[in-house]
Amino acid sequence: AIEPDLICFSSVISACEKDGQWEQALKLLDEAQERGLRLDVTAFSATISACEKAGQLEPALQLLKRMELLGVMPNVVTFGAVINACEKVNQWETALTLYAQMQRRGLEPDYPCFTSIMRVLRNCGQWEAAFSLLEDMKRRGILPTVPVFSSAIEACEKGGQAQMAGQLLDEIRQRGLEPSFDCYAAVLRSFVRAEEWDRALGIIDQIGDEVLEPSREDSEEDVRRGDFHDVRRLCLEGDWEFALRTLEEMQ
Repeated sequence: AIEPDLICFSSVISACEKDGQWEQALKLLDEAQERGLRLDVTAFSATISACEKAGQLEPALQLLKRMELLGVMPNVVTFGAVINACEKVNQWETALTLYAQMQRRGLEPDYPCFTSIMRVLRNCGQWEAAFSLLEDMKRRGILPTVPVFSSAIEACEKGGQAQMAGQLLDEIRQRGLEPSFDCYAAVLRSFVRAEEWDRALGIIDQIGDEVLEPSREDSEEDVRRGDFHDVRRLCLEGDWEFALRTLEEMQ
């Protein structure tokens, strides 16, 4: 009988990854090792990706340690998969630890790594770390895109940093980018929470001019425009509680 080689095992593990069968992927990796096959970064990365897809951070971290014990060097794809697993379970500190490990190993994080870390920082309201990551991206010559800025702005919003959220919105424009609806909405919520009515009204005016499409019957933009008219009225009346409630219902 023909014995399966590591390429064969890696292919089946990749199939498990696509099907969300992380436990089966682990079993296959173990079997390959038991057969005396020398595990490589491809086999490990595929298994880690299977864990990541299922939101299984702990097994992914254990696999990373196992690679080190076997002398298999993880690459950017490997780290990226573990960082994605961190995002799925909102483990921002672990994501930043992995980011630091990449740098110590001389690995250059790619754009998907940055976006995944930024999303977990957004989810956890870690605005200082999000701002620091933005600065690091710029130092490395990786230009942040609108979705990355949006995540950083939402981290500022969750952290109660209205001024910082506003500064990031200004930076998006200064870079010649078009802020998204989510960027404006997060900054607006920040200003409303801080009861900065004038700045909140200014954001509403910008949203109406730059983001929402011309009103079309029964369109989503038409509904949004109506919602923002309500928020504007509430801001003018100084009713921040109802303005914020309306904004949160729009999320």
